[in-house]
Amino acid sequence: MEFTPYIWSQVLAFFGTILYVTAPQFSERRRIMITLAIANALYGFHYILLESYTGAAMDFIGSARYLVSLLSLSPFWMYG
Repeated sequence: MEFTPYIWSQVLAFFGTILYVTAPQFSERRRIMITLAIANALYGFHYILLESYTGAAMDFIGSARYLVSLLSLSPFWMYG
């Protein structure tokens, strides 16, 4: 069986979904945010493999948002 980009994208989406489901189970905010950032990044690569670059950009922006929220709780970063 050959692993096509489509198969790899589904593998990334599967692991991203697992991370999305497990993130709320953690008790520390830091661990939750890191897990959600990784899940978003996996979905970003999923969309790249599907050649859907707008979806990838949105997920990478979301991933960056989670990482920034680790550094600051300022309303400026939350709402722009």
